[in-house]
Formats: sequence, structure tokens, C-alpha cells
Amino acid sequence: MRWMAACFMMTLVGCTTLQPISQSRAQLQEQIASGNLLTRDDRIQVTLESGESFDLVVVRVGDGMLEGRDRSVEIAEVVSIQRREVDSMKTAGLAVGVTGATLLLTTIVLSSLVFFP
Repeated sequence: MRWMAACFMMTLVGCTTLQPISQSRAQLQEQIASGNLLTRDDRIQVTLESGESFDLVVVRVGDGMLEGRDRSVEIAEVVSIQRREVDSMKTAGLAVGVTGATLLLTTIVLSSLVFFP
């Protein structure tokens, strides 16, 4: 029973997906700088004009900088951003699948103990 509960809890962590923020480079940089686009603890993937791409957890936006936990970049270097969001449909599907598989395995194990002692 504990195993089944543990499997179900793992599914609650959630499936994430990257959602691109569709704006021109200038509009994107303007929205970032205004502080209206990103908030603290947003999980994003940033692509710079150099072509470099990396994940960032937003700590602060200000003074022309996009600051993350591990790294900071100039907003002027940002070409695109994708926001990491929880996909509720994928998460629900995973939860149903894991729960169903767990119930099926439990039924098989219990029935084998009853019929083949």
C-alpha cells in the first residue's frame, strides 16, 4: 500500500512543457525590462544572440539585467524565452496510468498468492 501511495505522489510532481513567448526580439526585451513578463521563480529557457541556450530560474529583473539563481544576463542579449509550465493534461494522464498499473500489479500479485500458495 505504501508503494502505491509513493507512486501516486511521484505523479503529482507534474509534467512540464516549454511554452514559447511569441514576440519580436525588441518587444520581448521591452516586456522583460518592464517587469511585466517574468516574475520571481519563473523557470525559463533563455536563448542569447550568440546562440547559447540555457535554463534559468528568475530571481530578479532590473537595471537591464535578467538575474537567475546561477547566472545573470543582459536583457539586450536575449533573443527568445520559453517558459516552463506544468501541463495538467500530461500530469493527469500520468497519474491515471501509474495508478492503473499499480492496481493491476497489486491484483496480479494478490491473486497469485491466493491461487498458488
